[in-house]
Amino acid sequence: MLFRLILLGLALVIFYQVKRGLATGTIHMRGVTADREDSPAKFYIIIAIYVLFGLMLTYFAVFGRVEGG
Repeated sequence: MLFRLILLGLALVIFYQVKRGLATGTIHMRGVTADREDSPAKFYIIIAIYVLFGLMLTYFAVFGRVEGG
């Protein structure tokens, strides 16, 4: 149960980053900063990666099989 809550918490942090990036127009990912006005393709690719990763964590938190829990 604790593992599922940790995964859900991480997903919420990632979704918050997406929300903040869309609001400010700037997003950071592993040393890369993308600005919506200067490089929109890079910006939206990073947004898509974050959304997919957040959805994956949410899926594992809800439907994942955790042994012993």
